[in-house]
Amino acid sequence: MDQPAAPPGHVLRLLSRLVAAVETLIALALIAGFARKLTYISAATFSVLIWATAITGPFTVSSIT
Repeated sequence: MDQPAAPPGHVLRLLSRLVAAVETLIALALIAGFARKLTYISAATFSVLIWATAITGPFTVSSIT
């Protein structure tokens, strides 16, 4: 079964920078204690989205071993 094509490099760079920015904002909000309940819910939701993306991503066990 063929694997789907990986996105172009510029898309991956943009996505990685976006994820880094969101993680930084979450960290700053947690450290500052800003909107704690909203921050906790947002961080948990973001974590689940990242986890779900990793599970359904283009990589399989055979491609990384």
